[in-house]
Amino acid sequence: MLIDTVNKVDQVTGTIEKAAALDAGVNFRVVHVFVFNDKGELLIQQIPQGKRHAGMWGSSVAGYVYSGESYEQAALRRLRQELGIDTPQRTIHTPMPLKDDDERGRGRQIHSSFYYKDFIVASAQLSGGRRD
Repeated sequence: MLIDTVNKVDQVTGTIEKAAALDAGVNFRVVHVFVFNDKGELLIQQIPQGKRHAGMWGSSVAGYVYSGESYEQAALRRLRQELGIDTPQRTIHTPMPLKDDDERGRGRQIHSSFYYKDFIVASAQLSGGRRD
């Protein structure tokens, strides 16, 4: 799957295969979504063995933004794929652009969205999950 490479101000500069992006040291787009229930509990997930950052706790949902896809489209796609959520969501915080420099000093454009949804999780993608 192709993803867009971007410059420091999030303008598309080209495309690259998703699997090659980290080794190539290019800037690219990712999305993180934080899902809360009506009690204000945050759903986080533990990254399964065999994946990058295995065993660590992460956002409710995260993923690459595919080439030509918007941040919102990527967020909704990952909500559906990882958590089976495809009902309309209520955004409780506007998406925020963040810049993340990884261990090699490469920048990634990350947009975070916050959604409210009462959650029940059943997914093969998850190693574990918690409500915090």
